Amino acid sequence: MRGFSKHINSIADLANVTVLYPKETADYKKRLADGRFVWQDAGLVGSKEVVVETDTLKVIENKTETGVIERRKLTRVEDPTAQFFRLGLKAVAEEEVSPVDMGEVVEKK
Repeated sequence: MRGFSKHINSIADLANVTVLYPKETADYKKRLADGRFVWQDAGLVGSKEVVVETDTLKVIENKTETGVIERRKLTRVEDPTAQFFRLGLKAVAEEEVSPVDMGEVVEKK
């Protein structure tokens, strides 16, 4: 193997590249941690309803097949099937952790 691996499929792979490439592994863990969220549909927004958009809530407008524009709420949630969790990593509070320590290795039972 030359350079940082393109395919990391297990905890053992992650442990091996951590020894050889600590900076690249920290960047990889950071990308995995950032990519563990998805936008999930939370339903229609009423015509008179006012929604304040935040980091975890947004409103989009869709045009239906009939040409009607509908507004839908989307919430940002953790995806339980994300690569982050499949590798056995766990999320920790971001304010307590530097990017190098993002996501500790957890042994699977």
